[in-house]
Amino acid sequence: MFNYLTRKIEDNLLLTFVLLIVFHACLSIVLFLIANSDFLTSQHDGAGFWSFASDSKMYHAETLKLLKFLQESNWINWWYGTNWIHIQVASLVYWITGFHSIIIFEIINGPVWGLSLLLLFKASRVIFRDNSVAAILSVLFFMLPSVLIHSTQLLRDPFVILSISFLIYGWVLLDKSKLNLKAIFYILIGTILLLETVSYTH
Repeated sequence: MFNYLTRKIEDNLLLTFVLLIVFHACLSIVLFLIANSDFLTSQHDGAGFWSFASDSKMYHAETLKLLKFLQESNWINWWYGTNWIHIQVASLVYWITGFHSIIIFEIINGPVWGLSLLLLFKASRVIFRDNSVAAILSVLFFMLPSVLIHSTQLLRDPFVILSISFLIYGWVLLDKSKLNLKAIFYILIGTILLLETVSYTH
């Protein structure tokens, strides 16, 4: 069964990616609707923000500040207005869509989560060539409630995990070959993303 599943994933990476995004979007919408309802009121503020991801409020406020710079075509202040790259991306998404709610950031969160999962899956397939079970078990990390639910919020965590997934896959490829430009590319992307995501001064 696991062999069949891993082969299906490997043969249909794009379809798998799309299905992961759809799953993530459905989960995000459900959580957003609950967070804007009277259900589980002890866990959220009723305005779309969950207590377990309270940083989302701060990031949302920062995003709205940057959004004002974009609306005024003040590109310099937008570029230097924050040290959080995901806030800059969020402000762009808000500006392009005209929708100023954290649920719209699912446009970014879904693909980030799905790509992270597939990168780790591919790394596991390289490491455990004949062990399909290990490859499937390794990606169950992304189904852990804390990882999965946090990935639906306006947080840095999904970007940090994506950068680490790039690094893992890049180093695995490099370890299995003498010199692989593709591996170096993944390592560079992971390093840049990690430095940009975790670097901040306030």
